[in-house]
Amino acid sequence: MTFILRLTSALFGLSACLQRRPLRRAVLATAAVASQIFWRAPARGSAAHRVDAVIAKGAIGYFVCDTVRRRPHPSYYGVLAALAACAARSHAASAAQWCGARHVQWHAALHVVCFVASLYAAENVWLLS
Repeated sequence: MTFILRLTSALFGLSACLQRRPLRRAVLATAAVASQIFWRAPARGSAAHRVDAVIAKGAIGYFVCDTVRRRPHPSYYGVLAALAACAARSHAASAAQWCGARHVQWHAALHVVCFVASLYAAENVWLLS
């Protein structure tokens, strides 16, 4: 079941390729690698879990600040609302059953929404400009 999370976290690597700025590429590549390592054998509270959580939260914070600073398209704020909703649902589902179907589904949705949000930072993605 966690295969879907490894698949969706690979989207961060794709987004890294679309970024023009080296720091953005590095942040996304690091997030992709950390996520792949953690979701290979997702043990709650493990060192890999803690490292992945810190990297993911740091990457989200960095991209939100960087994108908001550049005054994005108004639709970006809807994506941020979806990101917050998916994060909250994933957290609630993981508290009920770690790596249960609901947890995996909401966390995969979170990965996809984070990927979409990262596209707003990619200056060469004309569709979201």
